[in-house]
Amino acid sequence: MSTERIICAGTMIDGLDIDIVQYAGIKNLTAEQYDRLHDEVSDIELLAFCTSYHLNPHEDEDIATADDQDFFYLVTDNEEAFKAELRLKICEILEITC
Repeated sequence: MSTERIICAGTMIDGLDIDIVQYAGIKNLTAEQYDRLHDEVSDIELLAFCTSYHLNPHEDEDIATADDQDFFYLVTDNEEAFKAELRLKICEILEITC
């Protein structure tokens, strides 16, 4: 039986509130590589290449009545598979070996 784990929060406009590269376990990227990655794809677009996650809407009334109606939690029930998918796509975009 798998258990869901909340990875982080985010919004469709601002993206995730974590560094997705560090979360995926990729270390030692240069500033140029970070810039290139974010020029190619946003955090939200990067998620589209993965299958081991889902987005849960926030159910707090204070958030629901706020200006940002797109608040969510990024959740996975297989964290290692999710991190592997992220690493694979990030390395593919940057044309590096991970």
